[in-house]
Order: sequence, then structure tokens, then C-alpha cells
Amino acid sequence: IASAILFMVVAAIYLRYQTDVYELSISIVVEDNQEMGMSQALFSNRDPLNNQIAILKSPALARRVVDSMGLNYHAKIKGRFKDKELFQNISWRVLERPDSLRGEYIRFEGTPQGDGFTWKSGGLQGKAYWGKPFQIGAAKIILDQHKYRSGSSFICYEENPEREAFRLSDMLKVSSSKESNVLTISIKDVLPERAIAVFHYLVNNYNDQI
Repeated sequence: IASAILFMVVAAIYLRYQTDVYELSISIVVEDNQEMGMSQALFSNRDPLNNQIAILKSPALARRVVDSMGLNYHAKIKGRFKDKELFQNISWRVLERPDSLRGEYIRFEGTPQGDGFTWKSGGLQGKAYWGKPFQIGAAKIILDQHKYRSGSSFICYEENPEREAFRLSDMLKVSSSKESNVLTISIKDVLPERAIAVFHYLVNNYNDQI
């Protein structure tokens, strides 16, 4: 009995603090004039859509998605057991950065206060307003909130965009069928809304590139 109770307690804690991961998929149709004809495809040993798969999986296309969405700019609430990402609630980006700060990435903590927030970064601190540019050292930054109802402090941090592009490229799974010109793209993410947005920007940038 004791072991059963212990198991249920452990299971309850695990379910409470585990991070759910969602897998989403979309299918896109590749125009016939972008690849060999279907009669050639049926009698060929190679997948006629290999070139398109390579484009969709390329770090170059992923980088365009990262830049379009600002995926290298993160915001989260630090939790005791797991963090909460604020993709839909807080967005931010660096507007200007002097050459002397190239390669250095911004990180700061913010706390909502009235119609703005206070921020701390290293030994610097100040007050800023949602949607209005402010300075952290020599870098000019803008931060917007979208229905952020929490009064909790949040952390904003910037990642290397090239690294984010390679990470996104690795997350994407692209498959095809030789009998059709349909590509299936899948991605796993803890935030389904972000995955849907990635699909949108991926397809748009893909169409612009081909």
C-alpha cells in the first residue's frame, strides 16, 4: 500500500511539472513545373521532391524565418520546476546596436509597473514603457506586451540567430511521396501557437525563394 501511494504521489508530481510537447503537421503542394513530371517520377529511383525538401530544411530558409519572427528573442517567467514561455504575451527586439556590441547578446529582467515596467541588466537598471524604445547601455530596445495580465517578473534574453536557425532546421521534418507532389512538414514544440506561426512564415519565405 505504501509503495502504491508513493507511486501515485510521484506520478502526480510528474504530471504537474512535465512539459507537454505538441506535434503539428501541414501538407503543401509543389507545382509541377518546379520538378520533373509525374511520369518521370514514377520510373525514377530518386525522389523528385528532394530539391524542395532540401530548401525547406535548409538553415538559410530557417534563418529567414527566425529573422521574420524574432525567434532569437525569448521571454519567459522563471518557475520553480519549469519555466513558462511568453511567446504570445511579450515580444521584444533590439532596434539599434553599435558595432562594439556585435556578438554580445542582451539579457534583462523586467517587472510590470503601471503602464510600463522596470528592468535590470547586470549593474544597470531603469524604467521603460510598453511599445516605446528604451536604452540598455548603448543598445536600443523595444518591448511590447499582448494581454500580459500577470504582475510577475519576466526574463528576456537574446540567442545567436544562426544557432536558432540550425535548431529550427533540425526540428523540421519533411517527407514526400513519389506518387504525388505533396510535401508533409512536421514540427514539435511546447507551444502549438508558435508552431503554427513557424509554418506560416516558413511557407511564405519558401514561396518567395523558389
